[in-house]
Amino acid sequence: MLRIRLTAALALGVFLSTPIWAHHGHDHSAPPVPPPVAVPPPVVQIPVPVVRPPVVTFQLPVISPPTVILPTDTAGMHSGPDASKFQQLPSSPLTKEALAALTAPDSRYQFTGEWLPFSSQYSASVPGNSPYRPVALLSNDGSLKQGRLEHVEQPKPTASAFMPTTQASFTKVNDKHLALHSGAILVRTGNVPVFASTQVKGEKVLTRIAGGALAMVSAFDDKATVLNLTDKCCGALVMYMPSKDANRQHSVGIKPGQIAEVYAPDDKPVSNLVATKIDVNERIGHDYGLVVAQCHYVRALKKFNLTPVLAKQDLDRVLKTAAAIACVRR
Repeated sequence: MLRIRLTAALALGVFLSTPIWAHHGHDHSAPPVPPPVAVPPPVVQIPVPVVRPPVVTFQLPVISPPTVILPTDTAGMHSGPDASKFQQLPSSPLTKEALAALTAPDSRYQFTGEWLPFSSQYSASVPGNSPYRPVALLSNDGSLKQGRLEHVEQPKPTASAFMPTTQASFTKVNDKHLALHSGAILVRTGNVPVFASTQVKGEKVLTRIAGGALAMVSAFDDKATVLNLTDKCCGALVMYMPSKDANRQHSVGIKPGQIAEVYAPDDKPVSNLVATKIDVNERIGHDYGLVVAQCHYVRALKKFNLTPVLAKQDLDRVLKTAAAIACVRR
């Protein structure tokens, strides 16, 4: 009996130990495998083209070395092409003593202080220099009771007038044209433009002055020099110079604050002594020289003795122009 029980127990143990009948309380079968996910192809990013600005090449004008020297130039004389035809300035730098002597007041520029009309029809419309008039209060017996000076506003001139130097020689061609033989004149234009002409070695140099301008025209040393102190419009001053062609002339506009000079080939310019920068330096006509420079106002007013002869309203205009030009050109 015991043997039968042991055999039955052994058979039951073998049966229960078989894995197919084992039960652990949970299903441990392998999880289902999900289908593979399709990977999208990579997107190729096209780079944005870089737009570069166009390359601009500026063609600057070729300027030959100047053949005149400025008082502020410390490099001495610069020689230009064919400069042997023109008398050059010394090549050594200017000392303070030499600069002071060259820019000192010129005794030849002694203006009379009296404005003369271009036309005799407007002689009464030319105002005087003094902005004051005497005012007196007399008593009954005619004696002076009280006297004083009263400030009056000068009327704006409607006619063109000029002020010559004491030794100037000139001829009135007509009511709008003055031929200056020697010396210098100050020109103050009104509503009508006027003309001032000079001679340089027999060649005529004509200057048109308009636009309420205040200018100086000089004929010293057989040179034609024009200084534009101030004006009211563009193109107020135009200088007409000799040309190689008999029936043609060169012309150049003179802006406020500029000084222009026409000189002969056997001479040398002097306007550069009151200049800060040379704008034009070339030969014209029959080897005549032309220099257009930016004027140094303080030096010009001193050298040409202009401050004592300009009325307050004229001097104020000049100083305002000088301040405006200095602000723009700095």
